[in-house]
Amino acid sequence: MGYYEGHDKCTGVCKKGLFYYSLDLSEGIPTQSCGNAISEDIKLSMGYLAVMSFVSGGLMFVIWVL
Repeated sequence: MGYYEGHDKCTGVCKKGLFYYSLDLSEGIPTQSCGNAISEDIKLSMGYLAVMSFVSGGLMFVIWVL
């Protein structure tokens, strides 16, 4: 959470929190939750995994046919 709070100025996953956990109180009240930022990071890394799974599966199928 410390990374997302510092990078995206957000807190909480489902709902925004009442305060930041790792930032100073002078930052003010949080305005958004970190759910979208976390979701985008997961989509990016899982997208590459999906592409590589399809490529290796297709290659294994071609090897099996030959």
